[in-house]
Amino acid sequence: MEWAEKIFSIVSQWGSGAYWLVFGFSFLESLAFLGTLFPGATLVVFAGFLSSQDILKPGSLIFFVFAGAALGDAFSYWLGLKNKRDFKKGKIFFGSDYLEKGCCFLKKYGPESIFLARFMGPARSIIPFVAGAASLRPRVFLSWNLASVALWAISHVLL
Repeated sequence: MEWAEKIFSIVSQWGSGAYWLVFGFSFLESLAFLGTLFPGATLVVFAGFLSSQDILKPGSLIFFVFAGAALGDAFSYWLGLKNKRDFKKGKIFFGSDYLEKGCCFLKKYGPESIFLARFMGPARSIIPFVAGAASLRPRVFLSWNLASVALWAISHVLL
């Protein structure tokens, strides 16, 4: 338990910086392709544990997790919109396996795939990019994305 007390002490000293760190992890995990390598959900669950120990405030934590994930998804969607020509021509060289799976997933489940992918590991960071590249209407993307991010943030923090 000595290690736990040390972590509690360090996070307590960070103050609001701890919330921004969790924001950053949520943002990075939601970015196209980078998010497939980044364990942001693990940190969010751990931060939720810290909130259960009264080190972080759960309401503030949920807000920062939500904001980071929503902005990361929006940025990935925007990247998809800007790179759709290269995407359709097969010029995008990174993560082609993930892209193919993401396209199939989006075709199979439609806009609901944005909600479903939020809870499915690597798909979480790929589907917003694919949705942008597939020219999914921004309003449709935003509504499904915000609903999924809200549920994801609340469930992972309270887990």
